[in-house]
Amino acid sequence: MEIKSIFLYIFLVQTIIHGGNFAIAQYSFGPTTQDFRCRNTGKFKGTNYEENRNTALGRLVQKIRTPSYYGYCYASEDAAGKGDRVNAFALCPPNVKGEGCEECIKKTIPYIKEKCPKQKEAVAWSIISNLYTCMVLYTDRDITAHGLDDWVWTSFSTPIADANVAELQKALNSLAPKMQEEAAPSNNFFTKFAKGSVRYGSTTLYMSMQCTPFLLKDDCIACLSKATKEIHKCCTGKRFISGMAVSPYCVLRYAHDIFYPVSSPNIYSRLSSSATSGTHLSICIS
Repeated sequence: MEIKSIFLYIFLVQTIIHGGNFAIAQYSFGPTTQDFRCRNTGKFKGTNYEENRNTALGRLVQKIRTPSYYGYCYASEDAAGKGDRVNAFALCPPNVKGEGCEECIKKTIPYIKEKCPKQKEAVAWSIISNLYTCMVLYTDRDITAHGLDDWVWTSFSTPIADANVAELQKALNSLAPKMQEEAAPSNNFFTKFAKGSVRYGSTTLYMSMQCTPFLLKDDCIACLSKATKEIHKCCTGKRFISGMAVSPYCVLRYAHDIFYPVSSPNIYSRLSSSATSGTHLSICIS
């Protein structure tokens, strides 16, 4: 699929790097850059699916209420028990704290419902002030099933294009293989994230990679390998000093300013279920 580049608003973001720790001075939610895709797999009829979609998406917001939120929430809803189940998930990178992830997802949910009002599957991405990023997806398929179905790719990039293409691509390629392996551990279901940096010329390249937890190791590596190719098409090949390539299953982001925490946050999991008039399932990592 042809990559669509979206130019981001650039805003001054105060950061503090002290004692080896990365901290955001304050949250400042500015203009939002967004993109979406509606999958052509049919449209829902009646109100059951729409109600289940709204409930599942709402549960994602409810699960992101911890200050140290990290990464991922999943919700499944079939309240009436009539086979109109909706599965939804949200993904944020580790540098986005709980309030940032919640704000980003709250902006993305009405956007995805507006752009894909009747589609049975859709995905949307948001970037707030060039710092807070998130992805929201809903579908009638089983998104917890293993396998890679990266049916869409898109990209975000800054309008600043003064990087040396050859040096930038060489630096990124030197980091990519190791980070792909680190982001796809075979013994950890939840933690599929890697960060790294490399010095080249007189500057430093920072990069992060992330897969959704449901991907197996080989699928995660395959997705991130494709993301590396996509990032060269959309961003490094056009001399952009920062960019991001995303699919429904993985994310690759690079920049020349550090945008992730130095220390890895703790991972927690919560599982709840209910079987009253129907069933719902929620999983959250924070």
